[in-house]
Amino acid sequence: MIGRQLYRLSKYLLIVGLLLVATGCATTQTADGEINEDPIEPTNRVFFNINETLDKHFLKPVAEGYVAITPVPVRTSITNFFDNLTYLN
Repeated sequence: MIGRQLYRLSKYLLIVGLLLVATGCATTQTADGEINEDPIEPTNRVFFNINETLDKHFLKPVAEGYVAITPVPVRTSITNFFDNLTYLN
C-alpha cells in the first residue's frame, strides 16, 4: 500500500517538475534582456487575418447552415462514423 502511494507521489512530482522546466523554456528574452523578434511575424499576421476572415464569412455560415438543416440523429451518425475512423490504426 505504501509502495503504491510512493509511486503515485513520485509520478506527480515528476510531472510537476517537467511542467516547471517546460515553462522555463517558454521565455522570449535572451540572456542580454533583449526580446527576440519573430522574422516572419508580418507573414503570420497576414495568414491569421486571412484565416479569421474565412472563418467569419465562410466557415461559420456553412457550419450554422449544416446544424440548421441536418437532423440530430444524422449529425450523431456522421460524428460516430468519423470517430470510428480514428480506431483503424
